[in-house]
Order: sequence, then structure tokens, then C-alpha cells
Amino acid sequence: MPFVTQGDYSGAQLHTAWRATDRLRLSGGLWQRRIGNAADRLNYRSWQLAAASCQLDVTALLSGGVTRLSCGGLVLWRADGDHPHRHL
Repeated sequence: MPFVTQGDYSGAQLHTAWRATDRLRLSGGLWQRRIGNAADRLNYRSWQLAAASCQLDVTALLSGGVTRLSCGGLVLWRADGDHPHRHL
């Protein structure tokens, strides 16, 4: 198969964040991408969720820290109707 350097790309992203408390931040995002070339046309949909706990002391910037937990996933499928492939 020859190397293809031309193709089509379109995509969109939505991201939001919420300050639940003074020390807790929640965020999430969704991404949609379509990538095509002479050989394939692929669709991607991915997501991400996160929670961050801020333990910073404003009087002493050297103490404290941030703990962040996050997870995400990816769904990939071909535009020809192939079944979605899920990755977490």
C-alpha cells in the first residue's frame, strides 16, 4: 500500500470545569474526530473525567499540593459501518 500524505480531518471538542468547593475541582471533556484518506475513513469519539483536590496553603506556597484523579476512554470505528472498538 502506498504512503498517503493527503486526507480530510474534522473535529470538535467540548470541555467544562466546575469548582465544587474551595478545594475540589471537577472537569470533563468530549472529543469527536473524523479522519479520512484514500484508504480509510475513521471516526473517533473520546471522553475524559477528572477530579482535583487542591491542598495549597496561600500563606506558604511551598507547602501543600494538588491530587488529581482522572479517567478516559476512546471509541474508534470505520465509516464503512464496522463495529466500534472501545478502549478505556
